[in-house]
Amino acid sequence: MRGEAVFRHKNGTPFPVAFRACPILDSSQNASGTLLEVQALELDETQATLRKRSERLQALASASLAITAATSLEELLISVTKAAQEIVGVHQATVGFLQNNSWSSLIAVNLLSDKYKEWQDFRASPHGSGIYTMIGETNKPIRMTQAELEAHPRWRGFGQYASAHPPMRGWLAAPLVWKDDRILGLIQLSDKMD
Repeated sequence: MRGEAVFRHKNGTPFPVAFRACPILDSSQNASGTLLEVQALELDETQATLRKRSERLQALASASLAITAATSLEELLISVTKAAQEIVGVHQATVGFLQNNSWSSLIAVNLLSDKYKEWQDFRASPHGSGIYTMIGETNKPIRMTQAELEAHPRWRGFGQYASAHPPMRGWLAAPLVWKDDRILGLIQLSDKMD
């Protein structure tokens, strides 16, 4: 088990620590104790971590409100795409929704940061072939570096969109799944902000 905690000195000054605990096993593999490793952290480091967590929770709360307030499918997809882009912190975000349970009739929303402003007018939907089929087959998120993506046997570049598609830097894709495990679409993210 790993974690961080903030303790206080007798005078009230915060004392942040990172800890790791693991069981000590005897010869019969029964726990006979616990090994605890504690490392002092700089206060600024802990505050930065807490600030990032707080910002993500705030973004999640804002996204939840925007999604709930959506009055159309397009508005809902835009809200989900913006939320994914903001929470993960990426330059490129695409959310696609399957109509009639078919990849050929996918509705997609693409959002690009100013870094990709020359591609702002790019409109293309993932079509469920090539590497995208892995999302439907596994029903699990997939994360790849750019090198892993380009080396993957199912990667086929951008197909017919190769000359117009914005460049990518890595790929994170996750299925949008209904409560019965049916795939409704996918979220794709690329180019993590530093």
